Amino acid sequence: MTTILSNGKPRVSTTSTTVRVAARDTLSGVSAYRTRVLGTDWTDWTPVETSSLVNIEVPIELLQIPGIQRVDAQARNSLGLISDVVSDSVYLDQLKPTAQRIDKLGSNSVTTISRPSIVVGFNEPMSASSWLNGGMRVTTPEGVVIGGTFTFSSSLIRGTWQPLAALPLGTTIVVSPGEAQDVAGNLAEFDPFTLTYLAPTKLVGAAVSEAPFIDVPLKLSATSSGILAGSIVWLERYIGAEWEGYLSSTLTATGARLIIDVPESGRYRWRYQSDGLRKEAISSEFTLAVRPRLTLTDLSTTTARAVVRGRAVTITGVANPIGMPVKVTLYSCNSSFSTCTPRETTPLVPGDGGQFSLVWTPSKGYWAWGVKSAATADYSAGSSPLYHFRAP
Repeated sequence: MTTILSNGKPRVSTTSTTVRVAARDTLSGVSAYRTRVLGTDWTDWTPVETSSLVNIEVPIELLQIPGIQRVDAQARNSLGLISDVVSDSVYLDQLKPTAQRIDKLGSNSVTTISRPSIVVGFNEPMSASSWLNGGMRVTTPEGVVIGGTFTFSSSLIRGTWQPLAALPLGTTIVVSPGEAQDVAGNLAEFDPFTLTYLAPTKLVGAAVSEAPFIDVPLKLSATSSGILAGSIVWLERYIGAEWEGYLSSTLTATGARLIIDVPESGRYRWRYQSDGLRKEAISSEFTLAVRPRLTLTDLSTTTARAVVRGRAVTITGVANPIGMPVKVTLYSCNSSFSTCTPRETTPLVPGDGGQFSLVWTPSKGYWAWGVKSAATADYSAGSSPLYHFRAP
């Protein structure tokens, strides 16, 4: 006597399956059989037409217990003699396999490849034929099926789909679960997703060579590829916790240019918003650290001013931005002003219009005054040139 469970499958996904019972008795003939699951009570004897050879497939109900289940069977002849127990086993697996998209087609469900290969990996062995016969469903948003080629790697447990022809520019495809099953017959699950084919684009912002002054308009530019001339590109600034449009520019054949009349410190980037046919482009971000403008008024940076020793001199200056705290430093210098050494520093808070002043009584020698400000959250450190004085 022999028995074969679930047509020889190693795994099943349902408790309802079959067992094939084959028994031979050439003398008295086989007249009945019985079965049991996982050592439970035997079923009642099921009579069959007495025959020297019985080979039948009958339904059987496994226990609702995941894992290996053994089914035993016995046959009885017309004289009431019972055969030895024969057994077969099957694994009851009712867990649905999970799938995960593992291709590198691009972020935000956008690809710049006209015939993208969508690759899905599974967490357990799968039926290759179930994938090849429509392992996932690929359609337009309207539900029209897009023809493609399915391939499967059993060693990697990965399925691949690629459209038969190049997708039209701007096409969106919807990918959802199909007929992919594990070896037990459980249908695979994954969240549907979309993929849109767009033309590649690129934006590269020109480097800003040095920190700009607050009172000098700043010229910025960017080069592009794949973006039509006449398109609008934005210079964005990071404010709070998000990027916001700051200034816009119309793209020319050579790129984008704009001028910031009053530069502001912060993080910036260039951005092109997709027109539905071309991919969004975002440049690398860059940081502007604006320098304050610090000056001493009515003084030259190229010619030393003659002063009378012992006679008070008022040193005045202006800080932009208004209200920027400054430190005014006096230096002693050699006669050529090639070397100057700090002597004293006076902190000041500018008043109306950013103006500040102090009174200095020079002694004999060569002197210089300069202004500095510390870096803040909004501005880089600032400094003025040195203004020279001679006191014979």
